[in-house]
Amino acid sequence: MTAPVLIITPALPQELTQAAGTVPLQARTAEEFTDSEWDEAPLIVVDRRSCADLMQRQQPRRPGILVLAQDLADASVYSEVVALHAEAVLTLQDGAAWLELRLHEATGCTHLNWERLLGDGPGGVTSPA
Repeated sequence: MTAPVLIITPALPQELTQAAGTVPLQARTAEEFTDSEWDEAPLIVVDRRSCADLMQRQQPRRPGILVLAQDLADASVYSEVVALHAEAVLTLQDGAAWLELRLHEATGCTHLNWERLLGDGPGGVTSPA
């Protein structure tokens, strides 16, 4: 079983839980998460409000870190992204669909709701008898 995606945030945004769908999430503040949660999470999503506290913990560098920001026009977010060695920075407003795909990819698509994704299938196509 895959460990849950670690969300480092002071408050879990509802939009993030909606984007995650059935992907298991473990929300913690920058002070609360354990070293094993950091190591075992298939993906770590960091709320920009937690970046400074997270950098103070000096966690080891690892792949699979994303930063959620409110405003990408704020240039200071990019220095935090670089300091955390994050692979991407995004807003939920513009990046929710990409984030949903990234969450599923990180967890091996084991939590993907194929019926919701595919719906009734292509219009006009029937199953072979």
